[in-house]
Amino acid sequence: MTVFGAMDRFRIADVERQAGQAKNQIEYSKKDIAGLVERLDQLALKCQALWELLREESDLKDDDIYKRIHEVDIRDGVADGKMTGTAKPAQGVGEPLANDIPDVCTVESPSRTRRFLKSEGIATRC
Repeated sequence: MTVFGAMDRFRIADVERQAGQAKNQIEYSKKDIAGLVERLDQLALKCQALWELLREESDLKDDDIYKRIHEVDIRDGVADGKMTGTAKPAQGVGEPLANDIPDVCTVESPSRTRRFLKSEGIATRC
């Protein structure tokens, strides 16, 4: 066997190892995504049930919830339809909700900080 043949086998083995690692990472990512989808479905169901209960027990209408969603959305300074960055307190309220909840996991990245409830099973890697 030549030196080049041995080097080729070494390179092939290294590429196979990297491919195996990538495959494992894909499997972990699939499981993470499936868990997030399940949590999203559960949260959507809970939100719908709460809204229906509130609507039945009060004079609130769908427009009222849409207005409040918009108000909450812009508290962080960005009207983007999602909670981003650090939420600013609502008028007449001390701190954003996440600061008042015990057992909160803060996940920071260069672009944003997110807070998750550990007890809800959302942030299992905190």
